[in-house]
Amino acid sequence: MLSTSEFGYAMLAIGGFALVDGMLTGAYSQTLLALCAKLDDTNKQRMLAAGLALRIIKITFGTVAIALIFISFLWKVYHFSDVLIAIPIVAMIYITSEIAKASILSPIIANRDYFQYSLWITIEAANILIATSVSMMLFTALASTYLLGFVLAKVITTLLLILAKSRGYYLMNIDFDEVRRAEKEAFNHGWPISLMAPLGWAALYLDRYILAAVGGATLTGVYSAGVALASRPYTLTTSVLTSYFRPKLYRSGFGQATNSIRWSTQNTWIATAFAIGMFGTVTFYFLGGAIASMILGGKFRSDITFLLLFLCLAQTFTIMTHAIDNALLASGASTVLLRTQFVLLSTTMLLIPLISCFGARGAVIGRLAAEVVKFAWTFLVAYRLTDPRTPGSNVVV
Repeated sequence: MLSTSEFGYAMLAIGGFALVDGMLTGAYSQTLLALCAKLDDTNKQRMLAAGLALRIIKITFGTVAIALIFISFLWKVYHFSDVLIAIPIVAMIYITSEIAKASILSPIIANRDYFQYSLWITIEAANILIATSVSMMLFTALASTYLLGFVLAKVITTLLLILAKSRGYYLMNIDFDEVRRAEKEAFNHGWPISLMAPLGWAALYLDRYILAAVGGATLTGVYSAGVALASRPYTLTTSVLTSYFRPKLYRSGFGQATNSIRWSTQNTWIATAFAIGMFGTVTFYFLGGAIASMILGGKFRSDITFLLLFLCLAQTFTIMTHAIDNALLASGASTVLLRTQFVLLSTTMLLIPLISCFGARGAVIGRLAAEVVKFAWTFLVAYRLTDPRTPGSNVVV
């Protein structure tokens, strides 16, 4: 429905949403999972999740209010587009919706109710498909109308979830004294994860921004279509594997004996991710052209077989590394993981010349090389910290 250039602009904007998600929603979800794993009372889990969510939303509202004052001044003095005023308002709506949704879904994961979690993820995916398609059919097919439908679908899903869980009372009747007592622990657990988000974001999204700067929005659109086609099954895979394995990591506790359980769980996760990832790679190599012909328009299928092969290999290493990241977080080594990801960011930066010299092909080759290095280095770090056969591995960092 979108032209290659408009799709490119839309995907660049989605990259911005992903950065916000990682720094706020992702960090909050990881923190909440760790805290809820220590509580058996579902009502206490609800109050903690909802209370922390309301605190984050309150801070978001204050930040947006300050931003609007500053932007309004710039708008009046320099006569910028009215769209500039809308950006922080849309960001506030999006963040509020995602934090509220995470406050409900994270305890569901902690309690291993995988069916209910998967159900709501599926509902959200359907809402996004419907809302974006309808918005572009009713209005002009532009990146802005696509994003309008995207945000609307997110908000609708959150409202449905709140109504379904407690008829709208999920965020009420909260013991804020308990929430305040948990805030310090939540902050100490969450801030390294939040700082890690831009590093992970750079590994996944920096290539498309480099392509946009070098080749323009059209090249970015073609490349992003290939990435979306290849990454969606892998995103689903890592979501399922995370929902299954991560609670086991967090419930295993700390110490030498439990390190053995955590190491075994991590390696089982890695092996499962590798097997599924390679199956997907082989499938896309032989059937990728046929799949692309059914899903993508002709303008998006340029060199698609080559792109899909390297993208699938890169995604395989990505979901394997995700297992190690979670094992390190569960062992209390979030600061070590932050330092590791910061160092590994240089790998992506060094591979940027491949992107600029060889276009979309260079981008996928560079991404694969970066993901292989990231997996190998992170695995070595995890081996040193969490392998029970390694001296000192029972020390929580």
